[in-house]
Amino acid sequence: MTRAIVFVAITVMSGAMLVGQTPATPAGVRPTAVQPRLETLKRGIAADVDAMRVQTQQMTDQVFSFGELGFQEVETSKYLTGVLEQNGFTVERGVAGMPTAWTARWGSGK
Repeated sequence: MTRAIVFVAITVMSGAMLVGQTPATPAGVRPTAVQPRLETLKRGIAADVDAMRVQTQQMTDQVFSFGELGFQEVETSKYLTGVLEQNGFTVERGVAGMPTAWTARWGSGK
């Protein structure tokens, strides 16, 4: 479930991969041979993200249902930090002097 929290970033960053397209290669850069292990990991992540499609939509709908003004996202902040904490993240609230701002950390190490 903890990987589920990272799904938004993965979904956005790998959207092309999820619909079966190959990301564009920048001009002047020659594509390299793709390692089989990397491809296996990509397929696994794509499957994990796809399996969370319903949950992703429910969370998105919930956040947009609050309809709060900028810097006054009290319910949104409460909802998102609650989901993160339920999944093992450490949440620091009130970041940068803003009551609804927060940072979340998971795991340890480098």
